[in-house]
Amino acid sequence: MGDIHNPYTFSIIIPHKNIPHLLERCVASIPDRKDIQIIVVDDNSEQKFDAQKIKKLRINCLFNFVQIQESKGAGKARNEGLKIALGKWIFFADADDFFNPCLEERIDYYKDSCNDIVFFKANSVDTDYYTLSDRADHLCKYIDLYSKDKEKATNMLKYYFGEPWSKMIKKSLLDQHNITFDEISIHNDTTFSLLCGHYAKNIAVDKFAVYCVTTRKDSVSYHFTDEKLLTRIDVFSKVDRFFDVNQVPLKKIKRHFISLLYFYFHNHNFYQKGFELMKSNGLSSFYIKKSLCLNYPYYLAHQNKTIIKKVIKPFI
Repeated sequence: MGDIHNPYTFSIIIPHKNIPHLLERCVASIPDRKDIQIIVVDDNSEQKFDAQKIKKLRINCLFNFVQIQESKGAGKARNEGLKIALGKWIFFADADDFFNPCLEERIDYYKDSCNDIVFFKANSVDTDYYTLSDRADHLCKYIDLYSKDKEKATNMLKYYFGEPWSKMIKKSLLDQHNITFDEISIHNDTTFSLLCGHYAKNIAVDKFAVYCVTTRKDSVSYHFTDEKLLTRIDVFSKVDRFFDVNQVPLKKIKRHFISLLYFYFHNHNFYQKGFELMKSNGLSSFYIKKSLCLNYPYYLAHQNKTIIKKVIKPFI
Protein backbone atom coordinates (compact mmCIF):
# COMPACT_ATOMS: atom_id res chain seq x y z
CA MET A 1 0.00 0.00 0.00
CA GLY A 2 1.01 3.69 -0.09
CA ASP A 3 3.01 5.46 2.62
CA ILE A 4 1.60 7.09 5.78
CA HIS A 5 1.40 10.57 4.24
CA ASN A 6 0.05 9.44 0.87
CA PRO A 7 -1.92 6.17 0.94
CA TYR A 8 -2.37 6.04 -2.86
CA THR A 9 0.01 3.88 -4.84
CA PHE A 10 -1.83 4.02 -8.17
CA SER A 11 -3.83 6.71 -9.97
CA ILE A 12 -5.87 5.56 -12.97
CA ILE A 13 -6.95 8.43 -15.27
CA ILE A 14 -9.87 7.83 -17.64
CA PRO A 15 -11.05 10.48 -20.12
CA HIS A 16 -14.70 10.03 -21.05
CA LYS A 17 -17.18 11.34 -23.61
CA ASN A 18 -20.66 9.99 -24.33
CA ILE A 19 -20.12 6.28 -23.60
CA PRO A 20 -21.29 5.81 -19.98
CA HIS A 21 -22.10 2.11 -20.43
CA LEU A 22 -18.52 1.44 -21.56
CA LEU A 23 -17.12 3.65 -18.82
CA GLU A 24 -18.96 1.44 -16.31
CA ARG A 25 -17.28 -1.62 -17.81
CA CYS A 26 -13.86 0.06 -17.56
CA VAL A 27 -14.31 1.16 -13.93
CA ALA A 28 -15.68 -2.25 -12.94
CA SER A 29 -12.48 -3.90 -14.25
CA ILE A 30 -10.28 -1.95 -11.80
CA PRO A 31 -9.37 -3.67 -8.50
CA ASP A 32 -11.45 -2.27 -5.63
CA ARG A 33 -8.81 -1.33 -3.06
CA LYS A 34 -7.89 1.62 -0.88
CA ASP A 35 -4.52 2.40 -2.46
CA ILE A 36 -6.06 3.09 -5.88
CA GLN A 37 -7.34 6.47 -7.02
CA ILE A 38 -9.71 6.49 -9.98
CA ILE A 39 -10.02 9.80 -11.86
CA VAL A 40 -12.76 10.08 -14.48
CA VAL A 41 -12.60 13.29 -16.52
CA ASP A 42 -15.73 13.92 -18.55
CA ASP A 43 -15.14 15.97 -21.69
CA ASN A 44 -18.48 17.83 -21.67
CA SER A 45 -20.61 14.82 -22.66
CA GLU A 46 -23.96 15.44 -24.31
CA GLN A 47 -25.26 12.16 -22.90
CA LYS A 48 -26.10 12.66 -19.25
CA PHE A 49 -25.19 9.88 -16.88
CA ASP A 50 -25.16 9.13 -13.19
CA ALA A 51 -21.67 9.74 -11.81
CA GLN A 52 -22.70 8.47 -8.39
CA LYS A 53 -23.74 5.15 -9.93
CA ILE A 54 -20.29 4.77 -11.47
CA LYS A 55 -18.58 5.70 -8.20
CA LYS A 56 -20.51 2.97 -6.41
CA LEU A 57 -18.92 0.37 -8.67
CA ARG A 58 -15.72 0.80 -6.68
CA ILE A 59 -16.45 1.79 -3.08
CA ASN A 60 -12.96 1.30 -1.63
CA CYS A 61 -11.07 3.31 -4.23
CA LEU A 62 -10.72 7.06 -3.97
CA PHE A 63 -12.96 8.25 -6.79
CA ASN A 64 -12.58 11.71 -8.34
CA PHE A 65 -14.97 12.91 -11.02
CA VAL A 66 -13.98 16.00 -13.04
CA GLN A 67 -16.37 17.76 -15.43
CA ILE A 68 -14.93 19.88 -18.26
CA GLN A 69 -17.44 22.52 -19.29
CA GLU A 70 -16.09 23.06 -22.82
CA SER A 71 -15.12 20.06 -24.93
CA LYS A 72 -11.35 20.03 -25.43
CA GLY A 73 -10.57 16.38 -26.20
CA ALA A 74 -8.71 13.55 -24.48
CA GLY A 75 -5.44 15.47 -24.13
CA LYS A 76 -7.05 18.17 -22.03
CA ALA A 77 -8.97 15.56 -20.02
CA ARG A 78 -5.81 13.62 -19.21
CA ASN A 79 -4.00 16.80 -18.18
CA GLU A 80 -6.84 17.69 -15.82
CA GLY A 81 -6.57 14.21 -14.34
CA LEU A 82 -2.82 14.59 -13.83
CA LYS A 83 -3.38 17.78 -11.83
CA ILE A 84 -5.14 15.87 -9.06
CA ALA A 85 -3.34 12.51 -9.34
CA LEU A 86 -1.97 11.35 -5.98
CA GLY A 87 -0.55 7.95 -6.84
CA LYS A 88 3.11 7.01 -7.00
CA TRP A 89 2.30 5.32 -10.32
CA ILE A 90 0.05 6.64 -13.11
CA PHE A 91 -2.09 4.49 -15.40
CA PHE A 92 -4.13 5.77 -18.33
CA ALA A 93 -7.18 3.97 -19.67
CA ASP A 94 -9.66 4.88 -22.39
CA ALA A 95 -13.28 4.65 -21.34
CA ASP A 96 -14.11 2.06 -24.02
CA ASP A 97 -11.24 -0.24 -22.94
CA PHE A 98 -10.87 -2.34 -19.80
CA PHE A 99 -8.33 -4.08 -17.58
CA ASN A 100 -7.81 -7.83 -17.44
CA PRO A 101 -8.02 -9.85 -14.18
CA CYS A 102 -4.22 -10.23 -13.95
CA LEU A 103 -3.80 -6.48 -13.39
CA GLU A 104 -3.83 -6.60 -9.60
CA GLU A 105 -1.13 -9.25 -9.31
CA ARG A 106 1.17 -7.55 -11.82
CA ILE A 107 0.97 -4.01 -10.43
CA ASP A 108 1.70 -5.33 -6.95
CA TYR A 109 4.79 -7.08 -8.34
CA TYR A 110 6.23 -3.75 -9.58
CA LYS A 111 4.83 -1.18 -7.14
CA ASP A 112 8.08 -0.86 -5.14
CA SER A 113 10.43 -1.17 -8.12
CA CYS A 114 12.94 1.49 -9.17
CA ASN A 115 11.61 1.57 -12.74
CA ASP A 116 10.32 4.75 -14.36
CA ILE A 117 7.98 2.86 -16.72
CA VAL A 118 6.67 -0.70 -16.72
CA PHE A 119 5.38 -1.86 -20.11
CA PHE A 120 2.80 -4.66 -20.15
CA LYS A 121 1.41 -6.67 -23.00
CA ALA A 122 -2.19 -6.03 -24.06
CA ASN A 123 -4.84 -7.82 -26.06
CA SER A 124 -7.50 -6.35 -28.34
CA VAL A 125 -11.13 -7.13 -29.13
CA ASP A 126 -14.13 -5.57 -30.81
CA THR A 127 -15.96 -3.64 -28.11
CA ASP A 128 -19.38 -5.11 -28.97
CA TYR A 129 -18.70 -8.69 -30.04
CA TYR A 130 -15.39 -9.42 -28.26
CA THR A 131 -13.94 -10.84 -31.47
CA LEU A 132 -10.16 -10.54 -31.79
CA SER A 133 -8.63 -7.34 -33.14
CA ASP A 134 -5.09 -6.19 -33.88
CA ARG A 135 -4.69 -2.88 -32.05
CA ALA A 136 -2.18 -4.26 -29.54
CA ASP A 137 -0.10 -6.30 -31.99
CA HIS A 138 2.70 -3.72 -32.28
CA LEU A 139 3.10 -3.51 -28.49
CA CYS A 140 3.23 -7.29 -28.12
CA LYS A 141 5.78 -7.47 -30.95
CA TYR A 142 8.10 -5.05 -29.13
CA ILE A 143 7.77 -6.96 -25.85
CA ASP A 144 8.42 -10.32 -27.52
CA LEU A 145 11.55 -8.84 -29.08
CA TYR A 146 12.86 -7.81 -25.64
CA SER A 147 14.09 -11.31 -24.78
CA LYS A 148 16.02 -11.53 -28.09
CA ASP A 149 17.35 -7.99 -28.54
CA LYS A 150 16.94 -5.99 -25.34
CA GLU A 151 18.50 -2.77 -26.63
CA LYS A 152 16.45 -2.58 -29.82
CA ALA A 153 13.20 -3.53 -28.05
CA THR A 154 13.84 -0.95 -25.34
CA ASN A 155 14.25 1.78 -27.95
CA MET A 156 11.13 0.67 -29.81
CA LEU A 157 9.07 0.75 -26.63
CA LYS A 158 10.46 4.15 -25.68
CA TYR A 159 10.18 5.86 -29.05
CA TYR A 160 7.65 3.94 -31.18
CA PHE A 161 4.94 2.99 -28.70
CA GLY A 162 2.98 6.25 -28.69
CA GLU A 163 -0.14 5.14 -26.85
CA PRO A 164 -0.50 5.89 -23.10
CA TRP A 165 -2.25 2.62 -22.15
CA SER A 166 -0.86 -0.70 -20.88
CA LYS A 167 2.03 0.88 -19.03
CA MET A 168 2.48 2.29 -15.55
CA ILE A 169 4.51 5.47 -15.31
CA LYS A 170 6.26 6.85 -12.23
CA LYS A 171 4.58 10.16 -11.37
CA SER A 172 7.92 11.60 -10.30
CA LEU A 173 9.14 11.20 -13.91
CA LEU A 174 6.22 13.33 -15.17
CA ASP A 175 6.72 15.93 -12.45
CA GLN A 176 10.47 16.19 -12.87
CA HIS A 177 10.28 16.83 -16.62
CA ASN A 178 6.89 18.59 -16.67
CA ILE A 179 5.49 16.09 -19.18
CA THR A 180 1.87 16.67 -20.23
CA PHE A 181 -0.39 15.83 -23.17
CA ASP A 182 -0.85 18.00 -26.24
CA GLU A 183 -4.37 19.43 -26.25
CA ILE A 184 -5.08 18.71 -29.92
CA SER A 185 -7.67 16.74 -31.92
CA ILE A 186 -5.56 13.61 -32.60
CA HIS A 187 -2.18 12.23 -31.53
CA ASN A 188 -2.40 14.11 -28.23
CA ASP A 189 -0.45 11.24 -26.65
CA THR A 190 2.43 11.00 -29.15
CA THR A 191 4.75 13.62 -27.68
CA PHE A 192 3.77 12.63 -24.14
CA SER A 193 4.83 9.01 -24.72
CA LEU A 194 7.96 10.08 -26.60
CA LEU A 195 9.15 12.26 -23.72
CA CYS A 196 8.30 9.64 -21.10
CA GLY A 197 10.35 7.08 -22.98
CA HIS A 198 13.22 9.46 -23.62
CA TYR A 199 13.63 10.50 -19.99
CA ALA A 200 13.00 7.06 -18.46
CA LYS A 201 16.27 5.72 -17.07
CA ASN A 202 14.96 2.31 -16.04
CA ILE A 203 12.14 0.33 -17.61
CA ALA A 204 10.65 -3.11 -17.07
CA VAL A 205 8.84 -5.32 -19.57
CA ASP A 206 6.12 -7.76 -18.53
CA LYS A 207 4.54 -10.43 -20.73
CA PHE A 208 1.18 -10.43 -18.92
CA ALA A 209 -1.59 -8.71 -20.87
CA VAL A 210 -3.06 -6.47 -18.17
CA TYR A 211 -5.05 -4.28 -20.58
CA CYS A 212 -7.59 -4.84 -23.34
CA VAL A 213 -7.77 -2.14 -26.01
CA THR A 214 -10.97 -2.30 -28.04
CA THR A 215 -11.98 -1.39 -31.56
CA ARG A 216 -15.12 0.71 -31.92
CA LYS A 217 -16.51 2.11 -35.16
CA ASP A 218 -17.63 5.36 -33.49
CA SER A 219 -14.19 6.05 -32.01
CA VAL A 220 -12.53 9.37 -32.88
CA SER A 221 -9.51 7.36 -34.12
CA TYR A 222 -11.50 6.18 -37.15
CA HIS A 223 -12.71 9.57 -38.40
CA PHE A 224 -10.20 11.75 -40.21
CA THR A 225 -10.53 15.21 -41.74
CA ASP A 226 -8.04 17.37 -43.61
CA GLU A 227 -7.55 19.41 -40.43
CA LYS A 228 -6.72 16.26 -38.46
CA LEU A 229 -4.23 15.13 -41.11
CA LEU A 230 -2.62 18.56 -40.87
CA THR A 231 -2.32 18.04 -37.11
CA ARG A 232 -0.68 14.68 -37.82
CA ILE A 233 1.87 16.40 -40.06
CA ASP A 234 2.61 18.90 -37.30
CA VAL A 235 3.03 16.27 -34.58
CA PHE A 236 5.16 13.79 -36.52
CA SER A 237 7.39 16.37 -38.17
CA LYS A 238 8.27 17.45 -34.61
CA VAL A 239 8.97 13.81 -33.79
CA ASP A 240 11.15 13.61 -36.92
CA ARG A 241 13.20 16.57 -35.71
CA PHE A 242 13.35 15.10 -32.17
CA PHE A 243 14.87 11.90 -33.57
CA ASP A 244 17.62 13.94 -35.25
CA VAL A 245 18.43 16.20 -32.33
CA ASN A 246 18.52 13.33 -29.83
CA GLN A 247 20.18 10.82 -32.17
CA VAL A 248 17.48 8.19 -31.68
CA PRO A 249 18.88 4.91 -33.11
CA LEU A 250 15.71 3.91 -34.99
CA LYS A 251 14.24 4.44 -38.43
CA LYS A 252 12.09 7.53 -38.61
CA ILE A 253 8.30 7.36 -38.65
CA LYS A 254 6.80 8.10 -42.09
CA ARG A 255 3.24 9.14 -41.22
CA HIS A 256 3.72 12.88 -41.80
CA PHE A 257 5.14 12.36 -45.29
CA ILE A 258 2.37 9.96 -46.29
CA SER A 259 -0.17 12.57 -45.12
CA LEU A 260 1.63 15.34 -47.02
CA LEU A 261 1.64 13.22 -50.18
CA TYR A 262 -2.11 12.77 -49.79
CA PHE A 263 -2.50 16.56 -49.76
CA TYR A 264 -0.17 16.87 -52.77
CA PHE A 265 -2.61 14.81 -54.85
CA HIS A 266 -5.90 15.91 -53.26
CA ASN A 267 -5.68 19.35 -51.65
CA HIS A 268 -2.96 21.75 -52.79
CA ASN A 269 -3.88 24.40 -50.21
CA PHE A 270 -3.37 21.96 -47.35
CA TYR A 271 -0.21 20.68 -49.03
CA GLN A 272 1.27 24.17 -48.81
CA LYS A 273 0.16 24.47 -45.18
CA GLY A 274 1.68 21.09 -44.34
CA PHE A 275 4.94 21.92 -46.12
CA GLU A 276 5.26 25.19 -44.19
CA LEU A 277 4.46 23.41 -40.92
CA MET A 278 7.28 20.97 -41.51
CA LYS A 279 9.69 23.81 -42.22
CA SER A 280 8.61 25.70 -39.10
CA ASN A 281 9.28 22.52 -37.09
CA GLY A 282 12.90 22.46 -38.23
CA LEU A 283 12.87 20.31 -41.39
CA SER A 284 14.64 21.71 -44.46
CA SER A 285 12.92 22.08 -47.84
CA PHE A 286 15.47 19.74 -49.40
CA TYR A 287 14.88 17.07 -46.74
CA ILE A 288 11.09 17.34 -47.11
CA LYS A 289 11.17 17.02 -50.91
CA LYS A 290 13.65 14.15 -50.79
CA SER A 291 11.54 12.35 -48.20
CA LEU A 292 8.38 12.80 -50.28
CA CYS A 293 10.11 11.02 -53.17
CA LEU A 294 11.43 8.23 -50.96
CA ASN A 295 8.05 7.70 -49.29
CA TYR A 296 5.95 7.71 -52.47
CA PRO A 297 5.91 3.86 -52.64
CA TYR A 298 4.67 3.75 -49.03
CA TYR A 299 1.95 6.25 -49.93
CA LEU A 300 0.83 4.08 -52.86
CA ALA A 301 0.78 0.99 -50.67
CA HIS A 302 -1.25 2.84 -48.04
CA GLN A 303 -3.74 4.07 -50.66
CA ASN A 304 -4.13 0.60 -52.18
CA LYS A 305 -4.72 -0.89 -48.75
CA THR A 306 -7.42 1.72 -48.06
CA ILE A 307 -9.13 1.06 -51.41
CA ILE A 308 -9.09 -2.71 -50.85
CA LYS A 309 -10.67 -2.28 -47.41
CA LYS A 310 -13.45 -0.14 -48.89
CA VAL A 311 -14.13 -2.69 -51.65
CA ILE A 312 -14.33 -5.75 -49.40
CA LYS A 313 -16.08 -4.07 -46.45
CA PRO A 314 -19.64 -4.82 -47.74
CA PHE A 315 -18.76 -8.53 -47.96
CA ILE A 316 -17.27 -9.05 -44.48
